[in-house]
Amino acid sequence: MPGEAELILFSIQAALRINQQFRHAYADSTRSQAITLPLPNFPAALDRSSMENFYRFGDGKELAGRNLRVRSLLERLSQTGDLSPEEDQEFAGLFQEHAALTRARGPGLVFTGENAAGITDEDIVHLVTIRQWREGYDPTPSLLRRMAGTLVNIAVDYFAGMPGVLSARSPGGKALRSFLEAFEHIDVATDGRDQILEGLFVATLDTLRAHAELLSEDERARTLVQVVARGIYEDSQKLLLTPGKTLSDTERIRTWSALVFGSVLQSAVTTVFAHPERFLGVTGAAQAELASEVGRAVLGSILSADGVDLTTLFSRESLDRIVKAALTVAGHHPDLVRGNSRFLRTLIAATVTGLARPAKELGQDLLPEAIRLVLESTAENLDLLMPAGEDQPAQHLLVVAARTMLEQLAAPAPPGAPWQVRFGPADSLRIMEAVIAEVLENPGWLERQAGDANPLLGELIRDVLETLRRSSPSRMRKQTGLAILEAALHAAGRRLEFLDKTSKNRRFIGLAIEAVLASIFRPAHARARWGLARDATVRRLVKVVLGSLERHGVSEAKVAAVRKVMEDTVKALARGKSWSWDDLTARLEKGLA
Repeated sequence: MPGEAELILFSIQAALRINQQFRHAYADSTRSQAITLPLPNFPAALDRSSMENFYRFGDGKELAGRNLRVRSLLERLSQTGDLSPEEDQEFAGLFQEHAALTRARGPGLVFTGENAAGITDEDIVHLVTIRQWREGYDPTPSLLRRMAGTLVNIAVDYFAGMPGVLSARSPGGKALRSFLEAFEHIDVATDGRDQILEGLFVATLDTLRAHAELLSEDERARTLVQVVARGIYEDSQKLLLTPGKTLSDTERIRTWSALVFGSVLQSAVTTVFAHPERFLGVTGAAQAELASEVGRAVLGSILSADGVDLTTLFSRESLDRIVKAALTVAGHHPDLVRGNSRFLRTLIAATVTGLARPAKELGQDLLPEAIRLVLESTAENLDLLMPAGEDQPAQHLLVVAARTMLEQLAAPAPPGAPWQVRFGPADSLRIMEAVIAEVLENPGWLERQAGDANPLLGELIRDVLETLRRSSPSRMRKQTGLAILEAALHAAGRRLEFLDKTSKNRRFIGLAIEAVLASIFRPAHARARWGLARDATVRRLVKVVLGSLERHGVSEAKVAAVRKVMEDTVKALARGKSWSWDDLTARLEKGLA
């Protein structure tokens, strides 16, 4: 006797064949006036006596012994000799299905001949068996049994136009059977788990339909479907059983369980299976277990974030990127993830907690991408980025760096400052990428100097932004300011003296940038400003000046020399003289030598 999962798969195939035949019949009927549809050999008329004899003495005796409802109706007939109209109708319906089942097990239920439907008696057996599960042979049916009819209907809707895609021998059919087997022995309950199963099933069908090429004959794909489905289902059940859950919470859990499951399926095949060399020592079923732990970690992080509703921030695309990044972490550090998703979950949670407040000012859309950047960088730099240990994710250097950077970007410009630009998610991510590159090169960015309120990273960003707001005109584009900030990060990363302070407590990085901007935007030199104030020119001027100071050293005298070269250049332009980048570079080299 086939198992529950196999029966459902066979029933889907049968329903698809029947659906296809009736589609053909409908098409035929539009081309001709009439068509004789193939119908099963049901009795022409029903009477209660025949039905009762069928169950007590005929071919239905075995079925009656296994069906609680039939036994109940027969006992009522024995005691009272009659049934209510509703019971009579139910009794007739049970008889029709059981009669079809017994006839299908022998020859002759389905007509053969010129107008044959192309279906078999075996198809009828599968479909009627699935329907009978709903009537309840067992007082405690499994979840799969209770949901069988719904799953068949969903599958038919998905694959009505391609019935062969889910044959028992096709990769898609094998993967789907693996999914069904994961739920074969889970008892039914009225706590929403049927909705979870339905959502996961739809996610599986979505993957099969959109990415059939991902599911080869490889046994890994079938194991992946089964293991990940079971893991996501178990965690979603725990979330559903948490006290105080509303209907809205239940729907949110169901939706995101399906989304995470579908994302893990696709991402695991394209990441784990396609690039096994990236997953150190992880082979076979262990790959599926690893993918399952990643899915559980991401699901738990999204649905349990403290104080931040991540479900409103994530799209399917951003979810896929985070899942792939998390899989990369798992591949590089399987011992931290295998059998326990706590490491990834706490790392994601620490990132969200650390960045939530400044992200609220800059646009919380940046949170998913910030999580992705932290995870991707962690994969190959775990020891460098977590010096406090894997159990201290809040001390992750990139979490600290990103929080420091975002706090400075989120700070409003002081009243009266000419450059009042506010930054958004895309701007923040651009600077975050530059910051990550610098921190990976030199974690010393997160050290503090005596008397500073922030790490060196925060002090530099604050000082550069103050200089930009004070010395730039309101019309200067935001992208130009971001490019200057990036140039300052790179320059200070190569020469620490840029972060030193003068006797007036000004940092040299800010003074160097101010020397350029103040010379260009001085009101008295409108003619020079016309040529130099172009955004591209401003960006290049700052890079050239910072590069010259990198080579020759940074001091008050050197910054004064830069200011003189810039002022001389502006005055020459104001008098109508020409200039070139080579000429400017030569004068800077001479002045700083």
